[in-house]
Amino acid sequence: MGSAVVTQNPEPTATLSGTGTICEGSGNTVPLNINLTGTAPWTLNWTLDGANQAPFIVNSSPFTWNIGETQAGTIQLTDVVGGNGCNGVASGSSTITVNTAPTVSGISAECDATNQFFTVIFTINGGEASSYSVTPPNGTLSSGVFTSNPIPSGSGYSFSVTDGNNCDIEIVEQTIVLCDCETEVGNMDLAVIEVCGNGPTQVGYVIDDQFFDGNDTLSYVLHNGSGLSIGQPVISNGQNPVVSFNAATMTYGTTYYFSAVVGDDNGTGIVDLTDPCLAVAQGTPIVFYNPPTAILTGTPSICEGEMGQLSIAFTGEAPWDVSYDYGNGNTQMLTGITQNPYPLAVSPSTTTSYCLTSIEDNNCIGTASGCGEVTVNTGVSVTGLQIECNATSTAYTITFTINGGDPSSYSVTGVTGTIT
Repeated sequence: MGSAVVTQNPEPTATLSGTGTICEGSGNTVPLNINLTGTAPWTLNWTLDGANQAPFIVNSSPFTWNIGETQAGTIQLTDVVGGNGCNGVASGSSTITVNTAPTVSGISAECDATNQFFTVIFTINGGEASSYSVTPPNGTLSSGVFTSNPIPSGSGYSFSVTDGNNCDIEIVEQTIVLCDCETEVGNMDLAVIEVCGNGPTQVGYVIDDQFFDGNDTLSYVLHNGSGLSIGQPVISNGQNPVVSFNAATMTYGTTYYFSAVVGDDNGTGIVDLTDPCLAVAQGTPIVFYNPPTAILTGTPSICEGEMGQLSIAFTGEAPWDVSYDYGNGNTQMLTGITQNPYPLAVSPSTTTSYCLTSIEDNNCIGTASGCGEVTVNTGVSVTGLQIECNATSTAYTITFTINGGDPSSYSVTGVTGTIT
């Protein structure tokens, strides 16, 4: 009579909860909660707006899952696998909403007929129109267009623009407006320019409204202000409408503004930015991104039917999408990767090489490199078993042939003998 021990592994579960909002470009995250049961570690599969994303591994419960802007949308858990290999039930969904901040365009300071007063006019776009606010509220706001009360010539102005979501506050300001100045500047293209890498990139400028007085010139300034004045610090001031990333003075992912300026020549062909009649065009927003990289490594050795684990290390901004080749033109795409490094689990039937072929984050296509090889070892089998007794029937010899596996490391236990 024999006996056996049967182990019943618990079925894992995973439940997602939580919701929230993120201001666009803030870099903030929303913490979601995942409660798990069963055996750790758990592998979770999920979708974003119905599209499958790369699975991720959780080692403890409860787990706080921080979701950034690039993963906003409707998130749903679809499957959970426990550390014991059992599939379980995943449930729950969360919705993360991205709120955009209002922006300002069409900024002008219009002098009256006496040149004693000017009025500031601008249009508010985006955001939540029903809750637009301008501070100080010295003027009227109608259908997104703000018109200030008259302001004395020789004065400056500063208005803060926001909405009920209270994301980024847009500042509209100018240090001084002189109504007897003749200098005028043209218009920049206000569409955001996004650059992968360091450039250079050309920026559009329209000279329709441009007017020079007797000693004026035109130059282009890269700075931090979004209005009709130069925002400090000034990063560059040159004669060409071309801009490049400078690691010494700039940061990847930051929005800068590129403005045409007209004013007095400082003697070198560049505009004197202290000219009281300086005319500044509302700048073109420019953002430089550092392209991502991904490197695949690993040389695991497994038995047939087992999983091997490779590793992908990233730079750049998560989530990442990668593709890899595993021979004969076969490729696989993984999207929505948030873990870094990412454990890539594979289960080939024969020894196989895996090579990264592409990498992309939310902003740029990057550089993928590296290969890993998974060695698959086969099990051993025995054929041709023979048992032969000696002449006196007092002993016997066992003979068999060993197949498969690694012949250089064959071993037999339980009896003495030789392997040839």
